[in-house]
Amino acid sequence: MLIELLLKAGFPLTAHIETKNIAGQQLYNVESGKILFFFDDYNDSVKDFIFTLKPNSVVCLNRVFKNNDQALTNFQLSLKDAGIELQII
Repeated sequence: MLIELLLKAGFPLTAHIETKNIAGQQLYNVESGKILFFFDDYNDSVKDFIFTLKPNSVVCLNRVFKNNDQALTNFQLSLKDAGIELQII
């Protein structure tokens, strides 16, 4: 899924991908923060890492929020305030 999303975002297959394990969650940092992908559960450790890294864009699955609309809304607003684009699939 990561490769497909990278290609759709316009990145080549040779893009540098750094995998980070944050509190048991896998995050994929592409081209030193141009875009960050995560597909596992959203939690405070993931949020803190994202705000430390400050990528240009974050892509995640809707299911990572486990139907917690409040967490999703807060995350969206926090990213918007930080100037980070969010794409939810």
